[in-house]
Amino acid sequence: MSEGVSYAKVQIRVILPEGATSVKYETVVPLVGAEVESYRTYMDTVGRTTLRLSAVNVVDEARDKEIIVCFALSGSGYGACFLT
Repeated sequence: MSEGVSYAKVQIRVILPEGATSVKYETVVPLVGAEVESYRTYMDTVGRTTLRLSAVNVVDEARDKEIIVCFALSGSGYGACFLT
């Protein structure tokens, strides 16, 4: 991987399981936008919750930074957190 690379615009989509609610995220990368939307695939009944994060002018040092995403699964009483 080349060093000193900078990215003008970065978008990350995290597609969660169907029925995910109460989406929360945490990252040290400075973001300019965050949206929670629905993404439908074949056989989905309500669609999958999708977290879309946007950042601009991201430098190479941010490449290995983590994003922590937490959510609850509706109707099950369970939730999860994961690191990307």
